[in-house]
Amino acid sequence: MNPSILKFMYKTQFYDAEFKAEIDSRHRRPSLPPQNVCWQPMRVGSFKLNVDVALDLKDGSRGVGILVCDSNSNLLRAVAIVAPGMLSVLATVLYAMKVGMSFAIDASCVPLVLESDSMNDVQLVQK
Repeated sequence: MNPSILKFMYKTQFYDAEFKAEIDSRHRRPSLPPQNVCWQPMRVGSFKLNVDVALDLKDGSRGVGILVCDSNSNLLRAVAIVAPGMLSVLATVLYAMKVGMSFAIDASCVPLVLESDSMNDVQLVQK
């Protein structure tokens, strides 16, 4: 067999296992919230900032979605923007939170409750 093919086969032999280990090492957060956390209605007169990020695995591009709602769940503001590339997922979420908070505060939407699909990231910002 051609030596270059053998070399290629050897390099790719453990690719799946290495890829899975890398993905697992980056996603060690619990998928379920702690048991002591429960839903509470928003205080009247407060605003909810909800941020989310999207990642295209093919080209690495990232996007940020930001929504601001009032205490009656009426949508007040919304924006979707391209996030800087080459950031980690955590850095992209933190970027979304920063842009979202600036967006809401500039629109005088305070007091503000921050919400995201990653409770760990929200708790990191709250500390």
